[in-house]
Amino acid sequence: MEETKSKLNTFQQQDLKTKMNKSNDMDFATFTNYMLKYEDLKQQFNRQKKQEEEEKRREKQAEKPSNIFPDHYPTHLLYGRKKTRNNIFY
Repeated sequence: MEETKSKLNTFQQQDLKTKMNKSNDMDFATFTNYMLKYEDLKQQFNRQKKQEEEEKRREKQAEKPSNIFPDHYPTHLLYGRKKTRNNIFY
């Protein structure tokens, strides 16, 4: 314990002293209230994050131009082997 205290800076040492001298007045009821608030905030955050992701997904779909071909359609089959021809045009 003394070895770790020597590695702390002055602000950390002061913080440690205040925490060591402070009595812990939290009982089980206040702890459970804090934990319930924490869980509610966590669920609210997750819901908000899901809504934002859903909005982004909808925006991407709305911005995406409608194509006559479905996604991942092999369009290279439409044009044949024109790219592989080595014709020289002047």
